[in-house]
Amino acid sequence: REETSIEVAEKLSTTNGVFVVGGNGEADAMSIAAVAANKKAPIVVAKTNGISRDALNYIEDNAHNQAVRIIGGESVLTKADEEKINAKLDKNNAAYRIAGSNRKATNAAVIKEYYNANAIKTSTGVVLVKDGQSNKSELIDALSAANYASSMNAPIVLGTENITDAQKNSLLNINGTVNKVAQVGEGANRTLLESIAE
Repeated sequence: REETSIEVAEKLSTTNGVFVVGGNGEADAMSIAAVAANKKAPIVVAKTNGISRDALNYIEDNAHNQAVRIIGGESVLTKADEEKINAKLDKNNAAYRIAGSNRKATNAAVIKEYYNANAIKTSTGVVLVKDGQSNKSELIDALSAANYASSMNAPIVLGTENITDAQKNSLLNINGTVNKVAQVGEGANRTLLESIAE
């Protein structure tokens, strides 16, 4: 998956930065997928046993002076890997980590970072997908939803049975007029979609 992500990244411009996620950080990749689609920015997936030389070379060659954002906590991309990334960036350009203590906390942090009142574009929707907590394969819905969410500048919200207070607070501070709340894929609690709509 890392090698594939680099091959895809090579086909994209890095003028809007690069996102880096851990090899086991699928949920984090889904949280940032709509943002990456909107920015047309690549998502580089690090290997689970540490970011590879190929990924580091890609960052050095293509993003040394760009915004590099690490999505997810140190359990999925270690501090040591973050330091390796920073060693490839220009002296005054450190990678910035957007993370929480778990997938939902990271999801809330992504929404807070990219959909708040300081965002360049305004959101017109919110997209709910299953969080993949009990079954990793359920995250495929979020991947399917990425371009749809991007078309509305909408955040992807990870939730199956519930969402956290941090996610709720991030949603309350979305910049824009949300006139569509959509669920992509079946399986999330129906009342959850209704509560987000409220």
